[in-house]
Amino acid sequence: MQFINTRPDQRAKTLSLFLRQHGVAVIELPLLTLVEKPLTVAERAVLQTIDRYQVVVLVSEAAVKYGLARLATLIKLTELSKKITWVAVGDKTANYFHQTWQQLTELPAPTIIFPDEKRAQNNEGLLNLPIIQALDKGDYLQIWRGIGGRELLADTLTAKGVQVHLLNLYQRVLPSATTQAFAVWRQTQSENQPVVVLISSLTAWQNWQQLTSGTEMATSCYYLVLQSRIAEQMLLQQANLNITIIPDLMPETILHALTTRQ
Repeated sequence: MQFINTRPDQRAKTLSLFLRQHGVAVIELPLLTLVEKPLTVAERAVLQTIDRYQVVVLVSEAAVKYGLARLATLIKLTELSKKITWVAVGDKTANYFHQTWQQLTELPAPTIIFPDEKRAQNNEGLLNLPIIQALDKGDYLQIWRGIGGRELLADTLTAKGVQVHLLNLYQRVLPSATTQAFAVWRQTQSENQPVVVLISSLTAWQNWQQLTSGTEMATSCYYLVLQSRIAEQMLLQQANLNITIIPDLMPETILHALTTRQ
């Protein structure tokens, strides 16, 4: 069996090392790299009026990196309203916010709320936070994200009447180096060897389809898929895929899924 680790370069190393230490053959083919996206006129206006928002949701370290840098060019962080509640998807994003904030100003960083449990650091975990559940019709919320991220969160709150405004701060693209590495790997791959592919987002799945177009790989592989929502979308596009759903991307979770599948 070969496991294709599709996580972005900077996040792939820890997982690959852990799996190799447990005897798994790993190929690294990152399906995403993050590229900063210029703000539209409308997005710039949303960011400039951040003080009118009750909650700002930070979905990733990249969102923090690009969002705070842009915010600091538009307003003085020292004059930012203390009434804003900052919410992060997890502890890593919250810690990165604190570090980045301290590089930009001497003021103490605002308190960040995030789901405590690692397995709840996702859309569902954010929706279960009391501060998010308390939002109602007429409240204002910003989501700092990459293009297409956290759709469930935005759609659920919009349905409640919350004024949700999205800041698309970066986009995910298929790295050109991955296309080259995939072609090389295909030449050395044994047809009888099972291949398990990690899919952690819909964008990753779309890029995998792009990468494997013209081959039968998309239908012949086994998939470890983060959460049922992504798996459902994959099956809508292509029935009869062999999918195992995983609740998170912890190395132990992925190893357990691989050993169970064997």
